[in-house]
Amino acid sequence: MSRTDNTTHTASVQDPATQPAHKRKRRSEPLDAAEVADAAITAALVVALLAVGRVLASGSLFQVFAAFVVAVLAARRRTRAVVISTCAAASIALILGGLGPVSQAALAGVFGWCGGFALRRKWGRIRTVAFSLLIAWPAMSFSVLFFYPAVAINGKLRKLVFENIENQAKGFGNIITNVGGVFGSLGLGFVERAADWVEGALDSTAAFLIDNWLLLIPATELIYTAIYALAIRAVGGAILRRLDKALVDPIALSLRHDANAQPLPVTIAGDALKRNGTTVTMPLHLDIQPGEHVVVEGPNGAGKSTLLDALAGIDNRDSILRPGAVGLGSFGGTARVGQRPEAQVVGTTVEEDLRWGLDIPIDVSATLADVGLVLPEDRPTSELSGGELQRLALASALRREPKLLLADEVTSMLDPAEQERITNRLNALRNTAVVRTTHRNDAAPTDRRILLTSINPTPTLIPDGTNELRTITSAVTESRLLRLRDVGFTHNPTQPWAHEVLSGVDLSIHRYEMLMIEGRNGSGKTTLARILAGLAEPTTGELTEAKGVKRALAHQHVRLQLLRPTVSAELHSLAGVRTDGKQPSTDVERHGMRSDNLDTTIELFALEHLLNRRIDELSGGEQRRVLLAGLVARGVSLLVLDEPLAGLDASGRTDLAVTLDRVRLAGTSIIVVSH
Repeated sequence: MSRTDNTTHTASVQDPATQPAHKRKRRSEPLDAAEVADAAITAALVVALLAVGRVLASGSLFQVFAAFVVAVLAARRRTRAVVISTCAAASIALILGGLGPVSQAALAGVFGWCGGFALRRKWGRIRTVAFSLLIAWPAMSFSVLFFYPAVAINGKLRKLVFENIENQAKGFGNIITNVGGVFGSLGLGFVERAADWVEGALDSTAAFLIDNWLLLIPATELIYTAIYALAIRAVGGAILRRLDKALVDPIALSLRHDANAQPLPVTIAGDALKRNGTTVTMPLHLDIQPGEHVVVEGPNGAGKSTLLDALAGIDNRDSILRPGAVGLGSFGGTARVGQRPEAQVVGTTVEEDLRWGLDIPIDVSATLADVGLVLPEDRPTSELSGGELQRLALASALRREPKLLLADEVTSMLDPAEQERITNRLNALRNTAVVRTTHRNDAAPTDRRILLTSINPTPTLIPDGTNELRTITSAVTESRLLRLRDVGFTHNPTQPWAHEVLSGVDLSIHRYEMLMIEGRNGSGKTTLARILAGLAEPTTGELTEAKGVKRALAHQHVRLQLLRPTVSAELHSLAGVRTDGKQPSTDVERHGMRSDNLDTTIELFALEHLLNRRIDELSGGEQRRVLLAGLVARGVSLLVLDEPLAGLDASGRTDLAVTLDRVRLAGTSIIVVSH
């Protein structure tokens, strides 16, 4: 028996640019994700450099810098990536600056491709310059000759072009003299004098070119091309050498059966588990055998999620005994489905998420149906409800046929019918050991139940009425806060894949009112909540609000709204109360009310013992209480709560219901979206 093996087994995959020719991607193959990413980054850098050059009146100089970037892309990726990157940069340049930056972006692409092509083949200086003269010099000359007729005919355009040449020369001269001035201040006067001479030479050269522009510009472009080619070869080669040292071989993403994955049997022999250095459980004695089903129960903050993290090899590794590697995420290893499905769904579409990391055939429809989902394969995951995301994450985990499945509150965002379906599906697993946490009394007769008790129990407070929430003065004078008439919402309404989630909603919301909105998963509850909170506009129908209404939404994915490091800092931020104890220069009365309300909500939501804790140390239920306490203290006119009971234990749900009624009586209308 050994401690958990956390060794990562990786496969070495060579970069396309460094592979032998017969192993490189064929030209007909589509660009992979890395090539597209490199092309996008290159285009952004090119545009940024050209913009800086335009501001500093040194467009030609920064055009060379942009060519360095393109050369690195051309040396490492296929020509198609360079073409896409150059076209993207030219398109953005057209929007930002007109035809001039477009020409510079195109030339940077041509010069960069020539230099990168030569670097990839390890050509010498002479061959590199010759290749650039063959390809890039005609392109540069054409870009200038294209303007010849217009320059010859249009006097204003000719004056503009000549002034641009003068400005370019002055820009170069200013940079050189400034550098020379720095050296002069260090006592190197000869460098400063040389810089002054170069500045004068540039001015004279610009004047000579303007006087003899018709014949000399193509010849000058020939010289520039040779200089550009040598510069790109030198700088681009240096960048590539640094990249070769810095970049590591990518890890293969495909998942196969991991022969080293032996997560079971797993044992905890009397150790107390910690989260971020803080002990959160009593000493545990636990042994889980293959195929066994274990249900972990307990109040919020008792360490249920910490236990699952330990079993997954994420934390507390020294407290876990098992015969081999945990194999987290590996086919046939360990799978963990957490309370935050939005953090586990990585694909942009349903099919992409299910196939992520798998190189074996998969029946998408059957896999979805296994968890009660009927969704189009190309449905964007950003449009899914919390319950749909939860089941999609579970489907992805089951598809890997794990020996150990860790399910943390996987039915918290589901309606009762779907809760029963998923619970029955997990109970039906025979070759997989299942450890799941729950606040519902839904353990099967054959399940082993474990009750965790918190070492830091939440204090039970009985409000005596002395600290009541104060109604915040509002400019709202109307009784009705919101009115919805025939409201509907469609995702991507102008696209062929438009998806309607709401239609024909008629609703009025008044002051001192609490409404409950119920519905099945995927029925549009979260979308309606966003509309009511003012975070989304209906695509059909009409929404009118009373003047002065302030709205807020407590999202079902609560961690996304908690942005401060500690509980105390987060509460003050949500409530709009200063942390230094000082009064603001304006709106003193409102700030005072919020400060008093914050003190009261800290008591109402029993958060005193958590004020100095970090947000990441809290359980899901504790995080939800922090969010609600902060928003309630702010004193908005309308508070929309999306699945506020998810992740709360039975006593927590009862306490929340009582607290919300006190909030309503203080003057905040409440809408609860739940199952």
